[in-house]
Amino acid sequence: KHNETIQAWMYEAGFSLATMRGALLGWQVRNTLRPAESWGVEGIDKIRLPEGLTIPVILDKRLSRLVIFRMGHGHDGHYHTVEGSAPVPLVLQGKTRRTVLVTRELDAVLLHQELKKEWTVAATGILPPATLDGTLAQAEEIRLLAMGKDAERLAPWHSKADRAHNLEGD
Repeated sequence: KHNETIQAWMYEAGFSLATMRGALLGWQVRNTLRPAESWGVEGIDKIRLPEGLTIPVILDKRLSRLVIFRMGHGHDGHYHTVEGSAPVPLVLQGKTRRTVLVTRELDAVLLHQELKKEWTVAATGILPPATLDGTLAQAEEIRLLAMGKDAERLAPWHSKADRAHNLEGD
């Protein structure tokens, strides 16, 4: 019962309980070192899981990548990709062949909810542009949605986009 405050913050930010559950969002209570082998990571002994909101990327029913949105202790708003994670983006499939790219995983989850799961929403994170080639090849319409300073991080996809939007704020 460590996440009541986090759930309240997410609800106030607009996330529904169904969205939080559907995206398998969780809370890492404190900074922890875990045996790497228990996470399927080879070549290192331990992985660091910092305190924060966990955002899993599941492919073929397997955890492929874990991103942690850091909160508190001076890390507010920082994203941490857990060592050993595969270089795969978070892609939330929609009912149509329209796709929106954002940079941040939590933005992707919330936008997918707000678009009523009609559009596919993908988060670029800090991944190389080629990681989204398969997703974009299936899209008949592509839009970029930047939040403030994130517009620069979406630059590699401008040539593929039908429209780009930049919202103020951070």
